[in-house]
Amino acid sequence: MLLSKNLLLLPALILGLTACGDKPKEVPAVDNPAKAADAAPAEDDHDNEVSIGTVEIGGAVVELAQGHGKMKAGDESHLVVKLPTNDGGATIVRAWVGTSDRTKSLVAKGTYAAIHDDYDVHADAPDPLPEGVQWWIEIEKPDGTKAVGSANPILE
Repeated sequence: MLLSKNLLLLPALILGLTACGDKPKEVPAVDNPAKAADAAPAEDDHDNEVSIGTVEIGGAVVELAQGHGKMKAGDESHLVVKLPTNDGGATIVRAWVGTSDRTKSLVAKGTYAAIHDDYDVHADAPDPLPEGVQWWIEIEKPDGTKAVGSANPILE
């Protein structure tokens, strides 16, 4: 029975191999995932960013920029977080729009962008925006320590 199943698969295998053609498909070998991220063409979210300054978070001076234009209630906003050190994305960056207690806010985890050596965070602004709305940024270092800071957004 096993032999008859293998004999049935043999023609399919032969047809599959002959359909491949003479030229082997070139697949670049990448031994380092960080290099693969650098090499891969990706949508660049860094167009139209506006600096919103620097803040001190956990003793480190962090550069911030806001993308996607002015912040509007209920819309997605983009925050770029540039740490003073490069750890290849080992740090976890989270951000939310609202108040320090996160009420009615969705916390978003940043994605490390190796090509820029920064973190991109896409967070939805609450609707309505609370009084005194701010960007809140939480930085979790590889050793597990966390620190939180805030910055004023560019509002509509």
